[in-house]
Amino acid sequence: MPKNKNSQVVEIDQSWRLENTNKATAIGFSNGKSGSILIPAKVKKAIYEILNEKYQRGNRNNLRFFGSIILLIIKLYKLEKCHFSIDEEYSNCDRILIDIIVDKGRKKYNLDLKREQFLVINIGKKSKAHFVAYNTFKQKRRPDKILKVKDILGVLF
Repeated sequence: MPKNKNSQVVEIDQSWRLENTNKATAIGFSNGKSGSILIPAKVKKAIYEILNEKYQRGNRNNLRFFGSIILLIIKLYKLEKCHFSIDEEYSNCDRILIDIIVDKGRKKYNLDLKREQFLVINIGKKSKAHFVAYNTFKQKRRPDKILKVKDILGVLF
């Protein structure tokens, strides 16, 4: 597990978008050490069915889902004191994504996350987080955790 240092920056990248439910999505992160989470296609389909029932279909559900996965990574790996560079997956939605992570972190887990800890940028293909996510997606690297529907629902609601 990554060490928790105040000045440390954690890069986060996704390989195969969440809303593309025909294949699994890998989310990779790196902060000196690295890890990945895999969300199988059937889990993504089930989550989107639930989100689309509760809320209207739309980009906001992608942000809720992605934000919840990022928050799960923060919680699982005890990264709440770190700063985060998140690869831009949803253009012009940076503020909404960050608000989802920070607000849900406070309400759900009583985490003292601040908006200033998060930056949404193009981290690029040379990023270690991209390498980890891509290799997990291509099955060249084992994921550290394979998520189930209940794991994600525990964060979403």
